[in-house]
Amino acid sequence: MTEQLAQRQEAFEQAMEIAGETFWDWNLLTNEMGHARNRARMLGYADGELGQHLDRWVDLSHPDDQEPVAKLIRAHIRGETPEYEAEYRQRHRDGHWIWVRSRGRVVERDPDTGKPTRMRGTVVDITRRKELEARIAQLNEDLLQLVRSLPDAVLHMDVEGRWIFANDRARVLFAEREGDGPDEADRQAWERRAAQVTLETRRIAEQHREYEVQRVPIFDAAGQPKALVLIARDLWHQREQEDILRLALEQAEEAARSKTQFLATMAHEIRTPLNSVLGAARLALMEEEPAQVAQHLELVHHAAEMLLDLLNTVLDHSRLESGMLPIERAPVSVRQLIHQVAQQMSPAARAKGLQWLTRVDPAVPPMVLGDHIRLKQVLTNLVGNAVKFTDNGSIELRASVEPAVSDEQPTMVSIAITDTGIGLTPEQQARLFKAFSQADATIARRYGGTGLGLSISRQLMQAMGGSLTLQSERGKGSTFVLSWPLQPVFSAFNQDDVGSAGRAVDSADGVVEGDTSGAAQSPGAEMAWQLAQAGLELVGRRVLVVDDNRMNVAVVRRLLERAGLVVTSASSGSEALSVLKSTSVDLVLLDLYMPEMNGDEVARRIRSELGLHRLPLIALSASVTMEERERCAAAGMDEFVSKPIEPLELLSAMADCLQP
Repeated sequence: MTEQLAQRQEAFEQAMEIAGETFWDWNLLTNEMGHARNRARMLGYADGELGQHLDRWVDLSHPDDQEPVAKLIRAHIRGETPEYEAEYRQRHRDGHWIWVRSRGRVVERDPDTGKPTRMRGTVVDITRRKELEARIAQLNEDLLQLVRSLPDAVLHMDVEGRWIFANDRARVLFAEREGDGPDEADRQAWERRAAQVTLETRRIAEQHREYEVQRVPIFDAAGQPKALVLIARDLWHQREQEDILRLALEQAEEAARSKTQFLATMAHEIRTPLNSVLGAARLALMEEEPAQVAQHLELVHHAAEMLLDLLNTVLDHSRLESGMLPIERAPVSVRQLIHQVAQQMSPAARAKGLQWLTRVDPAVPPMVLGDHIRLKQVLTNLVGNAVKFTDNGSIELRASVEPAVSDEQPTMVSIAITDTGIGLTPEQQARLFKAFSQADATIARRYGGTGLGLSISRQLMQAMGGSLTLQSERGKGSTFVLSWPLQPVFSAFNQDDVGSAGRAVDSADGVVEGDTSGAAQSPGAEMAWQLAQAGLELVGRRVLVVDDNRMNVAVVRRLLERAGLVVTSASSGSEALSVLKSTSVDLVLLDLYMPEMNGDEVARRIRSELGLHRLPLIALSASVTMEERERCAAAGMDEFVSKPIEPLELLSAMADCLQP
């Protein structure tokens, strides 16, 4: 019988252990605590290692849990509860805490007094459950925080309309509904057993706003309505974002159209001079009379200059976009600047029968700080447009000083270009200074142009701390005003020269005449004369030209020989090094991009291997970026001349390098 009881107890303990539970038996009179074997193992101890006394087990309980558990036990012993149940922490042997749930009841009482003498119960490890509950609680808190911070209003209510949860936005938006119960739209959501969306207008902060309200019905396990969630979204922000996106799309489409038009215009602008180059070149090849050949070559030269101007315009735009276009601050004579532009542009104006007027206010100082090249570029562009778009009337250039209107606004030098041409509508003026844009397609087709000139001109003036403004009226003409801060330069400037320059520019009758004495020279003869004059101080100098392109070598050789220089050539970097080992030269012209060895590497080897540290080296390259110039300077080159080569510019650079 005893053996059977032992077997039953063993089977019972095994079943309890499989279920993750253990049992205890507490003698209230002796405070002895009997346990199943797996009770100690639950805490990481061996069977019997913790002993039988209650105090040992109490000591393992968390200090914060001991008194609450004791109160529950005392309440049950007094008969206040049908059974004892508590959840508390106990320390595992390795130091961490585990959660247990203990349940029990009084099983024996003193027959005479009726006082409890024994309790029995079970213990189960609920650590995993507690961890899951804590995680769920944290997730719920995170979810509540998320819902509270949503830009949408979120309201959770029961079937009676009582609010279960509402974030701050919902408390404002649905304030008038609190306590009113479900409305018709709420009931329809339950009836249709699906989410319903309505558009509702509500008055918030003295404004009527449109909201999209979504009602999501919730049902219990039996399929009965249990709750309803309302989510209201303010459509004002959505409409605002839609407007922003629509505007961005329109701007992107406009930019795409502008660039498409720009590409078409560029193709036209490139093909037109190319057609002249190819046509004139063919005619020159067929001509036998030198005079006729010269005329065709002059046409080729003019068309090539048009192509170069076009490329420079695109390059300037790219540099300005990247912030890489340098602006100089050097003395500039406003009178001479206007005089130069007048000499260049007035013949075209007079050829159209236009009156040409120039005025320079005496208040304009003889010399001011500025970038002469960029100012002339802007002024030439504006005057060229005035000539192009004016068929009758006049063109006037007027320089003056604009006094400062405030402490923040400096005194400005301004040059106004006024014409009596076609003028512009307000709509045309709004897009005139945008890149790739022209007043309209009709003007582009009739007059040509890339649509970059005015955009570049305004950016150049802004880079100089100034501005470019426009006043225009359709059919009456336009006035462009370029201005930059006035900074006079005081120097030993010849006042007679200033006076003569002023008289040449300040012409009341609108006539600006150049030197017309003697017979007119052809452009080719004038160019040859200028070339010979520029090369006077270079006559007899020995130059090594290094370029792998034989046509480039032939052109440079012929130009330099006509200026009186002695030319040697090399078609590669290694050949150039060999020539320099055996031949003495005064200067080297280096193409930057060649097979085997680039020009900058040749320059380094000339300096390091040959020891020619004072030999002038000039880079020739079709790439004109600032990075290329810095690369050449780092390699030890003295000057940089861009292709296509302007003969006078090349000779000037050579003369500068050869000065003692």
